Amino acid sequence: EMQLQVIDSLGESRRSLSAADQDRLLHLQAAAFARAGRTVDAIKLYEQLVEAHPDNGEVRERFAGLLLDSTDAKLLERALEQWRIVAARSRPDTDRWWSAKYHVALAQFKTGDKSGAAKLIRYLQATKGLGDAASAARFANLLKRCE
Repeated sequence: EMQLQVIDSLGESRRSLSAADQDRLLHLQAAAFARAGRTVDAIKLYEQLVEAHPDNGEVRERFAGLLLDSTDAKLLERALEQWRIVAARSRPDTDRWWSAKYHVALAQFKTGDKSGAAKLIRYLQATKGLGDAASAARFANLLKRCE
């Protein structure tokens, strides 16, 4: 809450900041809203950031993560969409790509598509392995939950 108060206190002076600083401030505000449980406000800001910077993987990951933390079916579907975009725009076999693939499977699981999640995990296992030991353990745990 204190971070939100500080950001709010900037008022109109925010407009005098550079575009990059305004974006950083929006990012901080969105994260602060999320921590404060103000999910709707956080989503609105992340939507603005993703629209302004569609190729920024970090922003899209945070947005997708926020959506995936929800129990609302529509938000979970949006999370799945966002994680698929992160995966598609990431270089294969990078940390971001593996994280995105895991979160795609997790989003499928959370939306009730356990068979789709299991299919993705088995495909990755057969074609790429499942990343490092920690990543493989996460995938294996999720696969067990899907069965």
